[in-house]
Amino acid sequence: MAFSLFAIHQPVSEFVVPPSKDPAPAWIQQNLIAFAELSLKTVVEYYGKVANFPEIIRETVLVDILKCISEPLSLKYQCLSQTTWKLSASAFISICKVGLPVARENLHMFTLLWPQLATTLERFLFTTSRSPTPLNSDERKRHEFVDCQMIELIRLEILPHTNRLPAEFMQRIIDILNRGSISTLDPHDVFEAYAQRTDLSKVCFDALLSMSQSETPDIVQTVHGRAGGVVGTPHGSPVHEGSSSTLGSSAIASLLYRCKQVMNGYAKDQQSSGHLKLPQERIFEVISVLRAISSLIEGLTKHPEAVHSALYSHLVNLHPVLVQMIPSCRSDQQVELSVMTALNSYQTLLLLNIHKK
Repeated sequence: MAFSLFAIHQPVSEFVVPPSKDPAPAWIQQNLIAFAELSLKTVVEYYGKVANFPEIIRETVLVDILKCISEPLSLKYQCLSQTTWKLSASAFISICKVGLPVARENLHMFTLLWPQLATTLERFLFTTSRSPTPLNSDERKRHEFVDCQMIELIRLEILPHTNRLPAEFMQRIIDILNRGSISTLDPHDVFEAYAQRTDLSKVCFDALLSMSQSETPDIVQTVHGRAGGVVGTPHGSPVHEGSSSTLGSSAIASLLYRCKQVMNGYAKDQQSSGHLKLPQERIFEVISVLRAISSLIEGLTKHPEAVHSALYSHLVNLHPVLVQMIPSCRSDQQVELSVMTALNSYQTLLLLNIHKK
């Protein structure tokens, strides 16, 4: 594991790299990075074979591996080689698929794992680093696909086991999904921001909807003002059986409340600004919210069993807010298009309710 970090931390040694403030020569960096990445591959392969050994479980080697992998994942585009974070993301997914089932069976030993796991996911998915060179559309899609793989990992390895995992950890996972449903734009990129991470928004909504599936869904009626505002059980305690539906439904409910606040604020400020356009950040935010609403309604078509009275009522209550956006969306063509798409998606919502009856 120590060798795998050579890709981001050059060793200081008279033999390998002379101690100096100047960066190491390019040929040294290339050899170190190749060696570090090979070391990481070896760690993944070896852990896959010994993950169930009592000694490996007792020493919580999984926690140490995740701490090691989290460094290049948090740096992402700041890594010396772009292959480093991509390999680390692949290693993270492979390690979690093998290690998380073991950790779930030994919760008392892996108390340090869950905060580390949530932090790693959050820093990678919402990194503040920027690519040293502009990315074309194909590269953006490939990088977004890696983000979606992380959400798929959450959906398959974490959400089905909500009742067994610590409440605070699950709250952080809900917040990540909640944030990913709306935070689909890169504020640093003003040229292609309208096309950013829409797939991520869809998979986050799909994950939230999968949590709200239950024979007797129990959505929280009181929507909290804070996005993702779910009241959890005491620190570190497992979530009670059956609370997965409540967590997912209340997260969606609070997300819709946030959408309502953003749209109301945009409509009010746009009408009072006269002929001046609002800042780009506000435009990107409202477009993301409108797309989130469309994605949620589209997601309901895949999970019709998640359509129940409270959730349906929240979506219906958003319709007047969308209508009041019409006068304020004329100043930006993309906002206008997003409003039209969101309004048109309500046809799907009506049809879902009819079929339900």
